[in-house]
Amino acid sequence: MTRDRPGRPRAEAEARLAARNETALHRAETTGDLTRLAGVHASGVRELGPGDPVVLLVECGLEELRSRARPARESAAAWEALRGRAAKVLLDEDPVLMTIRAHHVRYRRLRGARADLERGVRAYRAEWLWRCARLGEDHQRTRAIRANLALAMRDRGDDGDLPRALRMLEEELEHRLSRYGAAHPFTWVAQLVLAQTVIRALEAGDPAIASGTVRPAPDAERAVRLAEGVVNARRTRFGRADRSTLRAHLVHAHAVLLAGRAADALREVHHIRATARRSGVPLDPGWSELLLARAQERTGDPRALDTAAEACRLRLDHFPGDSVQVAEAMALLDRLGGTP
Repeated sequence: MTRDRPGRPRAEAEARLAARNETALHRAETTGDLTRLAGVHASGVRELGPGDPVVLLVECGLEELRSRARPARESAAAWEALRGRAAKVLLDEDPVLMTIRAHHVRYRRLRGARADLERGVRAYRAEWLWRCARLGEDHQRTRAIRANLALAMRDRGDDGDLPRALRMLEEELEHRLSRYGAAHPFTWVAQLVLAQTVIRALEAGDPAIASGTVRPAPDAERAVRLAEGVVNARRTRFGRADRSTLRAHLVHAHAVLLAGRAADALREVHHIRATARRSGVPLDPGWSELLLARAQERTGDPRALDTAAEACRLRLDHFPGDSVQVAEAMALLDRLGGTP
């Protein structure tokens, strides 16, 4: 929704652009080649102008894919600029602007400094309260931002954040199962984030969780089951080489590792990395390397130190030096006796 309603010729041009965007976006997501999508955006700018809502939607998809590979600081700056331009021409409740606002918070938070994590929680909470008031608590967009708030609290890691995040995500999964069913992609997102948060709780040793006040209690085998369900569902719906399938595989492998089956986790991570290489799908920088190094360490593979060093290099290339992502990689490297 823009501040002025478009005429019929403009609406028809927007419809054509939206159709081209669907095709180009799918191609870009599956191949990693953004050339066609960038061309669609450029043609939309020429025909409709950079402030057209459909052009902004195309740009939003293009920026999200670019953000997967470029340094976090560059992505945060790009989303800051896009949010500023979109806010000048779109109404606050426009779905395109809401999507851009959410991405802006996400990529600013992913810079990973302590201040970024704190701002991320505040921004998601403000957006969630705004959507509750405008859209209602159970609107899909409101529920999506609530899950993002839980994830941001988990990553901030203040006292009580992990138990609260677990409770919110348990409630969110229950809601989505009852509203959308187990076969809906919206449900799978909550299921996978919950599995990740169970893993984080197990690794953090939070006192409130260890005392038994969180129900159900975090359990590695439950994390395995949650992630396995998403792996199977996404593999059937999107294919084995889809990025979302591979991300679910990484969560599953992490859970399997925590459950004490290091050899199984090692095989799964090798499979993920081989599939990503063959398909050209980019994985999150350093994620698979960190997990591989941990599995190698558990199985006595002497290559663990070299793998951890590679994880550090990838994290330092992508994230600022004071980020939690770099700190995580450095901690593993230090434990293995290496230096960056």
